[in-house]
Amino acid sequence: MKFYFKYYFITFLFIILTMHFSYGWLVKFTETSSHLWFFSDQKKSRSDYEILVLGDSQILSGISAKTIAEIEHIAVEKILYLVRPSEQPEGMLDLYLSHREHLPHLRKVYFNLSPISISQNNVTEAHKQLYYGFRSLKWHHISNQSLRKVYFPSVYDFLWKSIIEIFPYFGLNQNYSTIFSIVPSDSIFYEGGEHQTNHQMRDFSTFDLLLSRSKESEFLISHFQTHTEWSWKVYTLEKALTKDEKFPKGSSLAFAKQRKLSIQILNEWISILKEDGVDFTCFVLPFSPYLENDMEYTGIKKIFEMEIGGIGLQNENLLNMVKSSEQFKNPEYFVDFTHLNQNGRDVLHSILVQK
Repeated sequence: MKFYFKYYFITFLFIILTMHFSYGWLVKFTETSSHLWFFSDQKKSRSDYEILVLGDSQILSGISAKTIAEIEHIAVEKILYLVRPSEQPEGMLDLYLSHREHLPHLRKVYFNLSPISISQNNVTEAHKQLYYGFRSLKWHHISNQSLRKVYFPSVYDFLWKSIIEIFPYFGLNQNYSTIFSIVPSDSIFYEGGEHQTNHQMRDFSTFDLLLSRSKESEFLISHFQTHTEWSWKVYTLEKALTKDEKFPKGSSLAFAKQRKLSIQILNEWISILKEDGVDFTCFVLPFSPYLENDMEYTGIKKIFEMEIGGIGLQNENLLNMVKSSEQFKNPEYFVDFTHLNQNGRDVLHSILVQK
């Protein structure tokens, strides 16, 4: 009996260790958001950091650490850039709480907000799935009531996250299920064009997807060795929207559903920043003119401005780049309907360093 117990224990331990050692290698076959979350979770704090930059893929495409360094008149090496795709207020609060004790000289935080980050939409769910798969479990995820409410609304959610912590392969499950699926998936980790729920066979092979993801991962590893910014999902030549591309009218209504918890968390985080004596600036970065016009048409802009107006963001803490410049009316400054490209980033850089 003791022999069998010892055998099962060693086997169990071997499986756990194998998963942890090989997990990082398997991440190279995940989609872009997953890979970038994995990168972020590996970053360590240094005591000489003075500036912390948080936010989603919009700030990743729009503002580099070099731009922040020029604004603050400091060396780039003093900036901790922790931007992640599908970021939400709870994620920014989480990262701040994770790093604050290791940043004794932190004096300012830069972050961005948009209708995507304060409404209930598919990005909200994407953020939670990315958290489960690619964010290490921290004590404040449990002790902080707001974070616990977001990430573990039931005991089953906590158990699932605990299982992933022990057996990290489960965190890769949705990524790999799309790789080996036969028909297109409606998962957020499926990138074979538009999500499909019918039973048509997908038009590319598993090997093609593995090869594509591997090449993209190699690009990301190389790119982020020397850059902090990146035009979203541009792996070769820069892209630009054209005047012929159509934005489905009324699509911005996807950001109309109020999410009170986002505002609650933002208020909590801003209160903590003030208590810590840390200054902060919130960017409202431009979407493409097509999406901006649609948000004007649907009333989403007014809702957003009312929401952020009630969370302690005074004029000195808010840089609304949509209002401050007409230059972003040019669709060629955007890689897609949401993200700036290199040209747009250069324009934004010029505006920010002159302020």
